[in-house]
Amino acid sequence: MALALDQSQRRDDLLAQCEIYRRNFTHPYVDEAGAAAAWSLVRNGRFAAAMAVGDRWLTPEVARDRIANNQVGAGLLDLWMAHALAAARVADEKAIERTCLQSMSLWQTAKPPPAALPFCFGFLHDVRREDKRAIERFRYAFQLLADRPVRLDRPAPLQTVAEGWLRAVERSGADEADLQAVLTSWTRLRPQSTAPLRANVALQRRLGRPLAAAAVLQDVLAITPEDDDAFTAYVDMRRAEAAAANRDGAALLRQMLERRAELPQVADPTGYLLCAEAALAANLHAHAERCVRAAIAAFPRTRLPRLLAIRCLLAAGDADEAARDAARLLHDLPPEPATVALALTAFAAAGR
Repeated sequence: MALALDQSQRRDDLLAQCEIYRRNFTHPYVDEAGAAAAWSLVRNGRFAAAMAVGDRWLTPEVARDRIANNQVGAGLLDLWMAHALAAARVADEKAIERTCLQSMSLWQTAKPPPAALPFCFGFLHDVRREDKRAIERFRYAFQLLADRPVRLDRPAPLQTVAEGWLRAVERSGADEADLQAVLTSWTRLRPQSTAPLRANVALQRRLGRPLAAAAVLQDVLAITPEDDDAFTAYVDMRRAEAAAANRDGAALLRQMLERRAELPQVADPTGYLLCAEAALAANLHAHAERCVRAAIAAFPRTRLPRLLAIRCLLAAGDADEAARDAARLLHDLPPEPATVALALTAFAAAGR
């Protein structure tokens, strides 16, 4: 029931159901309800509310009784993790410390300790900027979480730990080889996830390497070709690279016109998109449409070229074709505000 309410985004109903459960029962399974409530709030950025859930569910007395009676189950461990992560997100050192103190005795009694322990302590040291200790705890938590299955109603704990580990390593002043070692370990365990690739993109950008970042973004798009944010970032990087090399959209359009060619000669297919933008700005509608169709052929599952194609058709006065393209785009890709707004414009222009 909790999963169904969470997936249908009925979060208030989920919280009410979990709270009713807590007030009517005292057995360890109540902890699972608390974890479901806390993680739902964490995933939606309501960190203070998630911490409040943890404080209501896990009073010092309840935590002490669970440990003393050997009733530390997955629900309790997940609740500790949710509370610690929420506190870390708002840099509340005292709140993380309370969670760590509740769980500290398990370091001696549980062999090996559950991943929740180094997870919580890792974020405590992270908030304190005790980088060496944070690195040790995050690395240990990463190892313990390696085989943990991903749950639909939880953020991926391995990703959260890997991000903290990478952050602590970078903050410690380690060289790039150490940073890449973290990313390699992460990628090896989650080869179909784009999260380590995105972390590498951000790292390359911080290191001032836009070409390396663009190359990694290509790997992201190979896994998730319909990712609008990744494709937009990729185009922006290629745009900056092209401008620096005097191969921006305006230069490609001039080359195309001077050669009287159907398409410009481009080093990368994003050049077609840049040339189409320049042609549209110059009211060269036929040139713009040819270029944007070439961009769509190169990136058939991305939104940006198809939006530009609709704008080109509207500018050329072909409202009927623009409306047909808009209808296909709404059918093929999940709707989002810019797509819906442009589609409504096209439908109105076509008299639909």
